[in-house]
Amino acid sequence: MEEEYELVPIGPIRKLERKIEQMESFGGGESTKALIEVVKSNQSIVDEMIKVNSDLVDRVAKLMESVNALNENLTGFMQKLELASETDVEEAGKKSDENAAKVNEKLAKLEKRLNALILTTMPNMKFKRGR
Repeated sequence: MEEEYELVPIGPIRKLERKIEQMESFGGGESTKALIEVVKSNQSIVDEMIKVNSDLVDRVAKLMESVNALNENLTGFMQKLELASETDVEEAGKKSDENAAKVNEKLAKLEKRLNALILTTMPNMKFKRGR
């Protein structure tokens, strides 16, 4: 069996060893666990925010539907109100025409009576002439 040999500079290997020692001295395993816990809590916060955001979007969509329905109802109500006011104006116009005709009839009758009264009392009246 033949063995192979290779020459490797020892400087970079020593640097790696020192870095590993530093990580171990800082509690590399514990800090990694703490970092993982921070990442997990961050992810749960992000998930909760996404859930709240989607709920908010749903509520706004429902609110928009309600506002649209209210707008349609209000438009229909205004149209009915306009139609009702137009028919009221027409009816009021008819009634005022009828009332005007009645008043004109009463005035004509009153005029006839006054003329008849004047004609019956005129022969008995004495007029004074101015000097």
